[in-house]
Amino acid sequence: MVSPAVHFCMGGVEVNEEGQTGVGGLYACGEVTWGLHGANRRGGNALTECVVMGRIAGQSAARLEKKKRKATHAIVKHGTENVGSKQNGPSVSFRELRSRLRDLAWEHAGIVRNEKSMEEGLLKLDDLEQSLKKTLWTNVRERAIKEDLLSAAFSIKAILTASIGRKESRGSFVRKDFPKEDSANWRKNSCLAYDPQTNTFSVSYRDVE
Repeated sequence: MVSPAVHFCMGGVEVNEEGQTGVGGLYACGEVTWGLHGANRRGGNALTECVVMGRIAGQSAARLEKKKRKATHAIVKHGTENVGSKQNGPSVSFRELRSRLRDLAWEHAGIVRNEKSMEEGLLKLDDLEQSLKKTLWTNVRERAIKEDLLSAAFSIKAILTASIGRKESRGSFVRKDFPKEDSANWRKNSCLAYDPQTNTFSVSYRDVE
């Protein structure tokens, strides 16, 4: 059986020419960043993206560190948390939740999308996310799985929010309800901002230079 799979991200965190993000001291490179790809990527770009931008980001981070040599070293205190002792909520299988999350992504954020399905996906995702947050973990491994699934839910919410906003098809992004490319109105980059207070994304658009 042959089936498509997600293997490359063409968007990501905005960085400047030195790999610096909007957070001071935080650098990024490779697939996690945006700007080196358009609506689709050219084959062979991934390795070059990591090697070239990785070197630039690493050198920039090193230069920043040299400027901060006189700063005092932060002391990191390791907590003595009693694993699982403060967890409250239903005991739901993480395997079941992972399966539900995968099915949701495939059904509502798959290769060909439409607005009604994506809106339904966001509603289902909210319910699944709430269940996941309440789910018990009993050891470090289960906690790691839980955090990984929460990160996946976060990514899917970002994808659906951005996809609903763009009323066209372009590159590898295909909407059944808007099957044609519309450069007159949508030759723009979609920019997502996250509000942790409401756990929601907002979308703005930046003209392609």
